[in-house]
Amino acid sequence: MENKNSKYDRSSVLLIVFIGVLFITSITIMMLQTFVDNWYDKKAIATTLLILSILRNISYILPALAIKSKNLKIAGIIVASILILCLLISPAKILFTIQPH
Repeated sequence: MENKNSKYDRSSVLLIVFIGVLFITSITIMMLQTFVDNWYDKKAIATTLLILSILRNISYILPALAIKSKNLKIAGIIVASILILCLLISPAKILFTIQPH
């Protein structure tokens, strides 16, 4: 049961969490790729980048969950899920092919 006296509605919280996750993961990925030399040769850094990428991709479901209309929410979840699956295929393939040096 939702608290009607709540200062923030669920949609606003989901959207701000989405923006926060997107911001933190994007900035972290950019900084690691910029400041770590040969990051692609370091298994720990490459794995961290992949995990951050996967987390960022999964967060694309949050705006769809923030939609208030039930019919539009279902459509949004379906479209977001297809997008997430497409975006996760590449990192998943890379994650399972990382070889130790």
